[in-house]
Amino acid sequence: MQKSQLTRLDALRRVQEFLDSNAAALGTVSKSTSRLDLDAAVTRLVDLAAQQEKAVTEATSRTKMKLVAREDLRLQHMQPIAAIARKKLAGTPAMQDLKLPSKNTSDAALVVKGRAMATAAAQYTDVFVAQQLPADFITQLQAAIQGVLQAVGVRTTALAQLNEATKSVKDQLAITRTDVNVLNALVVKQLKGQAGLITAWRIAKRIRAKPGVPTGSTKPPAIPPVPIPVPVPAPVPAPVPAPVPAPAPAPVPVPAPVPAPTSAPAPAAAKAPVAAAA
Repeated sequence: MQKSQLTRLDALRRVQEFLDSNAAALGTVSKSTSRLDLDAAVTRLVDLAAQQEKAVTEATSRTKMKLVAREDLRLQHMQPIAAIARKKLAGTPAMQDLKLPSKNTSDAALVVKGRAMATAAAQYTDVFVAQQLPADFITQLQAAIQGVLQAVGVRTTALAQLNEATKSVKDQLAITRTDVNVLNALVVKQLKGQAGLITAWRIAKRIRAKPGVPTGSTKPPAIPPVPIPVPVPAPVPAPVPAPVPAPAPAPVPVPAPVPAPTSAPAPAAAKAPVAAAA
């Protein structure tokens, strides 16, 4: 089921649960034909959802099988023929455009190119067999082309079944709108004056809005930018100054040696006074 379809189915189940949980207050509302139609529609939707899921699985599987068949045709059959033709038959008019189709070539174009290659290569079978391709390489090429056609056809059928299942779910959901509208009128009438139950009923039947663009808006809600933390640089340690060598102590002057004092010459002996002559 698509996401929008699942949300609507969930709403229908909540409606059923509300009607069952409040049967006493609702009186005969659940006996209305709209309630019976709603129950039948929900059962039908569950079955259709299972069919839809099976169709999705089948379509996915067939798509993978088709891709395998395409690559088998291109790489196992067309690629050797194109390489040999380019090497041995490059000057032959019929072989000048004989190239390996790209991986993105459409299914129809790939089949056309494969058939053209088979027709051209059949004219020079001996050249290809001499390069050690199987003697029935043309038959194998044609079988690979047929394999792609079958894979494409099976995938197309699977996709058609998926589209049919999806459309059936959509149509059934559209039918339930009228049932819910009738039940809404009956419930509101029966619960007159019971504001709490009426609010619970409105919540139950409300289809949950998907996240994203708000109702009535064409732009998604603005999301404030998340501030990007600015890394704080680690403190850079101050450079340690190189040790300054202590100045060499100034040389202490050595005093000059003091010469020993020289002794003064001894005074000459005084001459005795000469006595006066008598």
